[in-house]
Amino acid sequence: MKKAIPVWILSLMLSSGCAHSPLFPSVEKKEAPASSHLFSRDGFAQITVKRRPGVRPILAVGRSLNRIESLSIEVLAVPQNELDSSLAKLKTDPSVAYAQACHTVRAVVNAPNDPLFSKQYGPQITKTVEAWQYSKGDKVTIAIVDTGIDLGHPELKAKLVAGYNVMKKGQPPRDDNGHGTHCAGVAAASTFNGVGIAGMAPNAKLMPVKVLGPGGNGSDAGVAEGITWAADRGADIISLSLSGPEESKVMKEACDYAAAKGALVIAAMGNAGNGEKGYPAAYPGVMAVGAADEKDETADFSQYGEWISVSAPGVAIYSTFPTYQVDMNEYGYPQNYAALDGTSMATPAVAGLAALVKSLHPGLDAAGIKQRIEKSADDRGKAGFDAHFGHGRVNALRALSNS
Repeated sequence: MKKAIPVWILSLMLSSGCAHSPLFPSVEKKEAPASSHLFSRDGFAQITVKRRPGVRPILAVGRSLNRIESLSIEVLAVPQNELDSSLAKLKTDPSVAYAQACHTVRAVVNAPNDPLFSKQYGPQITKTVEAWQYSKGDKVTIAIVDTGIDLGHPELKAKLVAGYNVMKKGQPPRDDNGHGTHCAGVAAASTFNGVGIAGMAPNAKLMPVKVLGPGGNGSDAGVAEGITWAADRGADIISLSLSGPEESKVMKEACDYAAAKGALVIAAMGNAGNGEKGYPAAYPGVMAVGAADEKDETADFSQYGEWISVSAPGVAIYSTFPTYQVDMNEYGYPQNYAALDGTSMATPAVAGLAALVKSLHPGLDAAGIKQRIEKSADDRGKAGFDAHFGHGRVNALRALSNS
């Protein structure tokens, strides 16, 4: 007889077959010839026009977007279906030295050499690989307040700082469930190491704080203790892939305490699939994260409401799993790596992104990091803010490249 899945673990489990199918192609693709890479935006192609000095234009084509004054070049926009005819007209104008269609130029980035990266659609649709040219999360610590972490996992052991075990004081924060190890890998697994998967913030450090036991359960007081312990020891980001339906004064106070210490607290919306509040995600100041799938559709299990901040990939998320027997193996999950569903999986993805932003902008406070991630998210669902996606599905490249 199968065990009931604990409500504190925000993971809707996948069948083992789903865990082995690549969900998204690698970002490293063979380039087509540059001539096929015409640049367009909102249905309009763009043309650069160099004018001859002292010769008056005789034709009006498209609309002017910009001038590069130092080069005496004008950038025009024309409907895509009128590009060829517009170029032909410009070439008959004696004032035009040359007119050329604009082509797309992309950042030169390498896909990670981690062999299981092809199973990870999350970092790909959030443009995290492209974002790494700006930041990889150096000098930032993410606290994973959860069931602990596999302290010897080859993808995680080099990333760890000192941790804490609330459940058994004085004992290492070793994961005996699997959930925390999975979340840790999503946030910051070792990357470009030719092993396993890639983490959102490859160079960030991980602080393991064990507040949940082998069955995935814990108390609000224990979670509060773990949050404050992490905040007191300099955690920049505190990731909470856990939830409960009841408001808790001690847990709220802990979240406020961490915020006052400068930490950004990020928490899962919950997996009940309804509009009921889950805590700590619903507390003011906490960054609440919902889950979406590889098609950018909100996950049917993801709780929703006006307190949501953003959404992130949280369906069929492939990540690290303990290298030894733990409670979740009894549900059919393998050792080393596994795929899980849940707002739990979306939360550390946002925590990893927050680490990238913090590393690039060390002077930015928690509220500033949260705002930057929200403003740069890709709008999904209903136009503008909505209760299912919040400000949108996170976009790492925009969060780091936008001024």
